[in-house]
Amino acid sequence: MIEELNRVRIGPFTTGEIPPLLEITFTDEDGTAISLNGCTAKFVITCVTEEGMANLGEGNSDIPDPSSSGKTTYTWDTNDMSRAGFYRGQMWVGDGQDGRRYASDLYEWWVEDATPKPNGV
Repeated sequence: MIEELNRVRIGPFTTGEIPPLLEITFTDEDGTAISLNGCTAKFVITCVTEEGMANLGEGNSDIPDPSSSGKTTYTWDTNDMSRAGFYRGQMWVGDGQDGRRYASDLYEWWVEDATPKPNGV
């Protein structure tokens, strides 16, 4: 049993930024990769505000070959960094039949306003 959820800080990012591909590997307690054969992956993002948390949805997750590597990827979208604020994301993997379901560490990041994104970049 996990005593406390691990938190991974990434960023900070600037509004309009699109970070590189996020790779998350699922392993067991011995550090051995968990085979994700037959599973799908979804990276769920929430924005944390003074009023609470707002679910921003799921997107662009993949389990690259070989699925036995335990690796998942998330391709950031332009909407992920469109507003300044504090965000949390977590990769969920499962077989869709209530047999296997895994959640990654909790990823946290800030998006900050800075200079406006220049045209053509």
